[in-house]
Amino acid sequence: MEPLRKHCMMILKRNRASLRYLAYLPLFLLAGCTSEPPPTIISGKVVEGQHMACQLGYPTANILLGDKKIQEGVYACTAALDFNTYRSMCYTGFPNPNILEVHLFQFEGNLYGKTLDVTLIKHLRPPLKLNSQEQLQAQIHKDAAECWESFQH
Repeated sequence: MEPLRKHCMMILKRNRASLRYLAYLPLFLLAGCTSEPPPTIISGKVVEGQHMACQLGYPTANILLGDKKIQEGVYACTAALDFNTYRSMCYTGFPNPNILEVHLFQFEGNLYGKTLDVTLIKHLRPPLKLNSQEQLQAQIHKDAAECWESFQH
């Protein structure tokens, strides 16, 4: 239990300026993310995108990464919004490497202009080159299943 307590304290010290992080901490710990170093947390206002993911059945909240550099690809993550935490998946890479696209599972609503705190839990895969919208939709569905499964352990 001591490593878990140390990890929690490290996260809280790192982010003591904002109580928003307390909202997602229990889910973050339940997801089994207790590794060192602390996870990458990306905060930002949701901006409008091209609505392509929505057409594929996976609407995303788009956050500008700015100078934050993360490995491109698909991640299992959590997204904290208004003291609620949602299991999520996200992607960054081609064609928009400066944007983090976040899909919140079991969420419906408008997020434009709201601030999301996204905690990257597990890198699932690098970007893939796909040849059609059907292939992309099938891959996103597969990624969503793998992401959801990662929260069950």
